[in-house]
Amino acid sequence: MKSNDLTHILVLDDETSIRDGLIHYFSERNYRISGASNWEEAQLVLTKSIVHIIILDVVLPGFDRKKDGLDVLSLIKQKYPDTEVIMISGHATVEKVITAWNQGALMFLEKPYSLEEMEKAVKRAEYYSRGFSRLHQLEAQVISQKMEQSLGTKVIAKSPQMKKCLSLAKKYAQNNHSVLITGESGTGKEIIAKLIHYFSNRSEEEFVAVNVNAIPHELFESTLFGYVKGAFTGANTNTTGLVEKAGKGTIFLDEIGDLPMEQQVKLLRLIETREYYKVGSSRPSRTEARFIFATMQNLNQKVEQQSFRNDLFYRISDLEINIPPLRERKEDISALCEYIIPQLAKEEGIAKIPVLTKDAYKAILTYSFPGNIRELKKILRKAILNLESNEILKEDLFPPVEQNVTKTKGTFCPDCEAYFIKKVLTNTDFNASLTMKLLGISRSSFYDKLKRYNINVKHNIEE
Repeated sequence: MKSNDLTHILVLDDETSIRDGLIHYFSERNYRISGASNWEEAQLVLTKSIVHIIILDVVLPGFDRKKDGLDVLSLIKQKYPDTEVIMISGHATVEKVITAWNQGALMFLEKPYSLEEMEKAVKRAEYYSRGFSRLHQLEAQVISQKMEQSLGTKVIAKSPQMKKCLSLAKKYAQNNHSVLITGESGTGKEIIAKLIHYFSNRSEEEFVAVNVNAIPHELFESTLFGYVKGAFTGANTNTTGLVEKAGKGTIFLDEIGDLPMEQQVKLLRLIETREYYKVGSSRPSRTEARFIFATMQNLNQKVEQQSFRNDLFYRISDLEINIPPLRERKEDISALCEYIIPQLAKEEGIAKIPVLTKDAYKAILTYSFPGNIRELKKILRKAILNLESNEILKEDLFPPVEQNVTKTKGTFCPDCEAYFIKKVLTNTDFNASLTMKLLGISRSSFYDKLKRYNINVKHNIEE
């Protein structure tokens, strides 16, 4: 893989040990990674190359006595809005989390964090990087002219399945019941949530999106409900929570299946009574906001496993919209390509719009797209960045994978097998199905080997 194809991470932290540790860790995991100890050094990196993810420390004493990492975050989002930012701090407060969230940070990790936690955060940031359409921008979506006229926005809707989803979104917008949106990662759950909001009589009010995994669980209640002055050490002022911020608008809680049980109780009470308590306050507050939830997990299964409350599940799933994966709605793929390719060409400064050859188009239609729309755009972007002519070939979309696993006679070497499995996983961009095919092993054998050799890919493997 060429260096320009790798996800580029910039670690902006004045602590050398932390900066160098992250650089060493991610450089061994197929990332392009740079380091900076202050904003001036960071700007040199940002002006010379595209940076997809910035790991930013809240405390940057070398930046400006009157400013800190949150001020740097504001500058980053102004100058580089498509760059995702993961904030880190050894002194996380609810106020800082909310400020970082409002300024555009994707996640907030508290020190000391584990490298596994950071890697999980980076993987999540990858889904939103490399110019993937921001989920809060409806204008970056595609729709047929007929559907665009009826909806007044751009969303893919050629397949019967997506037309049904849009129809349900418009229908559910006319009432105030909670809605549960389900579907795989990358299918566009937040877009459907925004359609419900924009088609409703709340469209002029706030739409507040909350990713459950992006907020430290111990700060979830304070972030959602807010807190009063003196509620805890560092609570120097009354702080507005996200529920209050939404007002009479819509609150979208994404990844609801990951909410801890103790927080589920508080959320259930909020939905049922419309009341909540700010942390440190004995006076209840009320909300008139509407709730929309989303998950890529099987909540029925989580209820059976007793990791998700049965009463909460039934309370949030009165109305449900399931977004099918892209592989099940082939009609949408061509429309997406027709829209995405010109957009990418424009972003990359290519005057003449590239076209797919017949073989390339056929390959696109037969591919399973485990990453759904995000993966489609990633594949197209890589092809366009490496384009040598005006035609996009099949090989540009799906470069041949060099198979490094060979059958040999002699003594069995576990270390060698583990190495080859890791190598093929890397070459296939952690696509489980393709890896199993190249290795020539069954699904059960594949996962048995992952467990046996302690190969941890649960946060980035695609099937």
